[in-house]
Amino acid sequence: FKLPRSRSSKVGLFAEAFRMASIALLTHRFRTLLTLLGVVIGIISLVSIIAIGEGGQQHMKETLGTLTSNTIEIYRGTGWSDSRAPQIQTLLPADLDAIGELPYTASVTPMTKESFLLRYESLDSKAMVSGVSDSFFKTRNIAVSEGRAFNAEDIQNQTQVAVIDQATRAKLFADAGSPLGKTIIIGTIPCVVIGVTSAKSQDFFIDRGPNVMVPYTTAGTRLFGRQSFDSISIRIRAGLNSALAEKNINEVLMRLHGEKDFFTNNMDSMAKAYESTSRAIALMLSVIAAISLLVGGIGVMNIMLVSVSERTREIGIRMAVGARRSDIMKQFLVESIVVCLIGAAIGIFLSLLLGGVFSFFVKDWTMIFSADAILGALASSILIGVTFGYLPARNASRLDPVEALNRD
Repeated sequence: FKLPRSRSSKVGLFAEAFRMASIALLTHRFRTLLTLLGVVIGIISLVSIIAIGEGGQQHMKETLGTLTSNTIEIYRGTGWSDSRAPQIQTLLPADLDAIGELPYTASVTPMTKESFLLRYESLDSKAMVSGVSDSFFKTRNIAVSEGRAFNAEDIQNQTQVAVIDQATRAKLFADAGSPLGKTIIIGTIPCVVIGVTSAKSQDFFIDRGPNVMVPYTTAGTRLFGRQSFDSISIRIRAGLNSALAEKNINEVLMRLHGEKDFFTNNMDSMAKAYESTSRAIALMLSVIAAISLLVGGIGVMNIMLVSVSERTREIGIRMAVGARRSDIMKQFLVESIVVCLIGAAIGIFLSLLLGGVFSFFVKDWTMIFSADAILGALASSILIGVTFGYLPARNASRLDPVEALNRD
């Protein structure tokens, strides 16, 4: 008959097991280091990959989220591969007025763009010149950091003004101070610079730059020689169903054109597809990292089996002086868990250090370490310790005391 152990005695037994595990680990430092190495590599892989995935998703939201949120694009032709699209000239100012009157339209802007040679004094550069409306900056979420954007009067009066991006500023005005109020020549047309877009907005341009925006009325009359547009961008009011809005926009344009000579692209669908792809890639990389941690766990089990074999006599002595099989099992399980927790702590620290190095070299994309990822890494290390430490602990607890004492 065995008396039940009190709670305080159980705590004491675990404390004793922890003490003996610490002694055993410190006694065999090199072996402990080898055991830790696999766990450390696995934890670094797991935490870093999750942090990179989180950082990637955040970067996507910052660069694409505001651009694609509730945005619908209308293009000429019947699809991306329509070779007749350049000859279609049915996207007109009347379409802008009709779409702008719809209740779910927050803003709408046309776009027509061509490459032109820019000149300022003795400097010149190729640039993508876009004819847009005063709503362009709101629709595309492009901020003007210096000067101002277009207004309704600029559009109505076909004013020869321009808003340039940071790439244009760097090309033409690197040594000229502020570009505001200065005249640039676009092709053969002089335009006064009235605004400069922010550096952060550079990611929102389809073309990397240089980019120059002029009123679409000015561009159509003085640069492109046509009033039709290449595309129309529409931002839907927040909280409304963009798919339903897209359907209604199609119906309105069909009535105006009399035929389906255009197609729409709902940017929300593209954003969701991109987000789904990002999650799938992050999951795949997490599985690879988990495999690394699994390999580390196998290393823990191998080293623990060797440890049991070397400490057979010690186990026999403990059993001879009254240690129960459960005590022996706890001792080796605690030893395995301690190794994995130490490995996890080192791995998390090195992951955070790696994040700092990553941020130093990569400015636009940072690794994001969440509390869930760190707690998950600690929980995974405990699970690995219990799972892969169970077999060695079980073997140790099942040794026969007499045989164990007789072994050298």
